[in-house]
Amino acid sequence: VASRLRADAYARVGDALYHNLDYAAAAAQYAEAVALNPSAADYALYQEAIMTGLQRDHKGKISLLDDFAARFPTSALRPDALLEKAESQVALGDNEAAIATYESLTELYPSAAAARQGRLRMAVTRANAGQTDRAVADYRALVEEYPTSPEARMAIDDLKRIYTDRGDVATLTGWLSSVKDAPELDPSELDRLAFASAEKEYMESDKTDRLAAYLKDYPQGTNYPRALYYMAEASALDNDYPQAYTYAEMLLSRYPDSESAPDALLIRADAEAAQGKTEAALASYTDLEARAANPSQLTRARLGRLRAATDLSRSEEALEAADRILASTAAGTPDRNEVLMTRGLALDRLGRHDEAYAQWDELIKAAPDDISAARAAVARSASMLGQGRTAEAHTTIDAFINSNPPSQYWLARGFIILSDILRAEGNDFEAEEYLRSLRSNYPGSETDIIEMIDERLK
Repeated sequence: VASRLRADAYARVGDALYHNLDYAAAAAQYAEAVALNPSAADYALYQEAIMTGLQRDHKGKISLLDDFAARFPTSALRPDALLEKAESQVALGDNEAAIATYESLTELYPSAAAARQGRLRMAVTRANAGQTDRAVADYRALVEEYPTSPEARMAIDDLKRIYTDRGDVATLTGWLSSVKDAPELDPSELDRLAFASAEKEYMESDKTDRLAAYLKDYPQGTNYPRALYYMAEASALDNDYPQAYTYAEMLLSRYPDSESAPDALLIRADAEAAQGKTEAALASYTDLEARAANPSQLTRARLGRLRAATDLSRSEEALEAADRILASTAAGTPDRNEVLMTRGLALDRLGRHDEAYAQWDELIKAAPDDISAARAAVARSASMLGQGRTAEAHTTIDAFINSNPPSQYWLARGFIILSDILRAEGNDFEAEEYLRSLRSNYPGSETDIIEMIDERLK
C-alpha cells in the first residue's frame, strides 16, 4: 500500500510539473511512479510518453507507447495511446505508419472519442500526402457515421475546401443532404464557396466557365458584382470589346455603388474607345475621373479623356486633361511622353504654335528614342509646313530621318512629310521619287501609309 501511495504521489507531482510546462521534470516523476507500482502504472507510463513527445523525442515517445500497449492491453487509455502514437509518426514523416495506426484505432475502438479524432486526422494526413480521393472517402465516412460530432463539422470544413478547389460544390451539397442529421450548408455559404471556386480558377488559369456558372446559379449572389467584373476583364483581355462592354454596363447599372464599379467604368470606357464610340468614351472617362478609387485609375481616366478629346478635336479639354496629368507624379514615363506630345498637338490646334514647338522640342531632346518623340517630330514638321515655315520644316524632318528613329511607321510618315515639303519647294520630281520608293520598300502593313502615298501620287 505504501508503494502504491508513493507512486500515486509521484504521479500527482508529475501532473503539477506538467501543468507548469516542466516536461522533463514531469517525465522523471512519472517514471518514478512506474517503477514504484509497475502493475498499475498505465496512467503514469502513458503520461511519461506524452512528456517525452512534448520534448520532441518522438521516437522515445513511440517506444514508451509500445511498452504501454504491451503491458496494459485493456487500459482505458489505449485508444488515446494509439492516437498519440500516430501523431508522433506523422511528426517523424512516416505517414504510412501513421495511417496504419489510425486504422487500427478505428477498427479496435470504433465508439471511442479518440477513434473519431483518429478518423479525422487520418483524412488530414492523407490529404496532406496528396491522397485527396482517399481523404475525401475518410471525411465522408466520418460524417456519415458521426454526423452530429464536432469532428464531423471539422471534416465538412475540409471537404468544403476540397470541393471548392474542384469546382464541384454541388456534389458536396447533394451528398450532405442525403446524410441524416448532417449539418446543412447555409445558402450564403454556398454562394461564397461557388464564387471562391470560380475566382480561384480564373486567377490560376484565366478560365471563366465557373464564373459564368456562378452568374447563372446565383443571380442575387453577394459576389455577383465581382463576378461580373472578372467576366468584363477577361473579355477585355481577349479584345472582345462588345462583350466587355456588356458585362461592365450590367455591373454599373445594377451595382453602381459596388467596390468594383470604378474598375468596370474603366473597362466600359476602354471598350467604347476601342469600338470608335469616342463621345461615349469621353463621358465615361470623365465620370471615372470623379469616381476613381486610386491614383492609377485617376491617371488612366485623365489619359483616356486626353485621347478622346484629341480625337474629337476638343483641344481646350485635351489641354486641360494633359495639364492635370502632368501636375501629378502618378503617370509613368511612357504615359508622360504621350501626354507631352498630345499637349503640344492641342496647343498647335489652338494656334499657339510656338508653345507647341517648344513642348515638342523638349520631348524630342529628353526622349529621342521614344515613339512619342517620333510623333512630335513629324507633327512639328507638318505644322511648320502648314504655317509656311518650309525651310524650318525641312530642317526638322531631315534631323528626324537622319536620327534613325525606332518606329518604321513614323519614319514612313516622316518621308511623306518630306515629300510634301519638297513639293512645296517646287521639287515635284524628287518628291514623287521618295513616294514611289517608299511604296515599293515599306515593310509595314498599315493601310493608311499606302493610302497617303497613293493620294499624293495621284
